[in-house]
Amino acid sequence: MDAQDLRFKSKTFDTITVGCVIAHVENPSLFLRNLRRVLKDNGTVLLTIPNPISPVTIIPNSLRPLHHAAKQHISVIPPRNLISLFDHTGFKVIKLIPLGIEIPYRPQLERLLHVPLGVKKLRAPFPLAQESLYVLKKKPLKKDKVLVTGD
Repeated sequence: MDAQDLRFKSKTFDTITVGCVIAHVENPSLFLRNLRRVLKDNGTVLLTIPNPISPVTIIPNSLRPLHHAAKQHISVIPPRNLISLFDHTGFKVIKLIPLGIEIPYRPQLERLLHVPLGVKKLRAPFPLAQESLYVLKKKPLKKDKVLVTGD
């Protein structure tokens, strides 16, 4: 299925969960407008998004410009721009939850130390977190505002 062309009836879903997809679509605005179209009026979107301003993301990508994530991420959107994009496409951010920092080379460290580290991610505040969970709700549309979605 094409994430930018959701072939569901309007107002079908109560909750939509999207894991790290927005960075891989060519037109994030179209993608979000389509999510809004298929979401019921009181519905919720749970959206995880990589944080491009995290030092944990910036440093490896600058050292390895051909890093697999750098090649695959089509839409790299800074957090401030994301909030504007959500607003523009008819969503309100209800909650922003930083998901932490993955421990680099975790399997190798566990073998070297002969100790399981027990966690895959370390807790981190938003600017450091590698990705974040955005909880979105539909905003009521103003009567003069029309979102064109192809439906």
